[in-house]
Amino acid sequence: MLTRARSAIRRHGFTGLIPLFVKNARHVWRTIQDGPQSTHSTFDEQFHLETERISEIGSLDIKSPNSKYAVRYQPSPPELVREILSRLAIGYGDFTFVDFGAGKGRVLLIASEFPFSRIAGIEFSPELVKAAQENIKSFRSPRQQTTQIDVVHADVVNYEVPEVPLVCYFYNPFQWPIMEQVASRLGASSKSCQRDIYVVYVQPEHRDVFDKSDAWMCYIDDPLFVVYRSQCNIRQARCV
Repeated sequence: MLTRARSAIRRHGFTGLIPLFVKNARHVWRTIQDGPQSTHSTFDEQFHLETERISEIGSLDIKSPNSKYAVRYQPSPPELVREILSRLAIGYGDFTFVDFGAGKGRVLLIASEFPFSRIAGIEFSPELVKAAQENIKSFRSPRQQTTQIDVVHADVVNYEVPEVPLVCYFYNPFQWPIMEQVASRLGASSKSCQRDIYVVYVQPEHRDVFDKSDAWMCYIDDPLFVVYRSQCNIRQARCV
């Protein structure tokens, strides 16, 4: 955390951190209002779903040896996801959205409010895959623009990255050994098949795996998340 704080000060300065701190405090307050152990959320109540309840890794029947590097299932704040996706400034219809560590599918459903060509979730817990599939089947929203939503039961280190423009989402789902492997595979894929890939990394505990790679350039840097863009075919890149 100290390293991240120093990095933020270096990028934004003390004055620039003030509005970012205010925004961060608002997101924390929303979480407090729902309660840290809440089993219901405004999102779930609105759409009659169950995506809020936390699932510890030890409580799930997972066969993968990589489960020791996994982080518990905890859903992303809906407004934060909407904010991030709105700030990408892309032609959504040209992109496939992939959630690495999809859990119960909340982010997939929020992403469906944007006109992506396709939405996919990767999850290695059969229980969470089933929960996500049930939520996708039940979801009804007038804001939904994409209905082609799939959840793949797979380990992310074995996932074959689609050779299409991608928006890849991570909510701090794995510890460093897995994050490094996935980042490496994405980087190699972007170089072998040149197309736009955006990586959205919320609570980026291991952002160094992207920062140190020449495959990625910072696109958006925020105290709560960072977005990277593949270097291939970039004429002008920015970090704001």
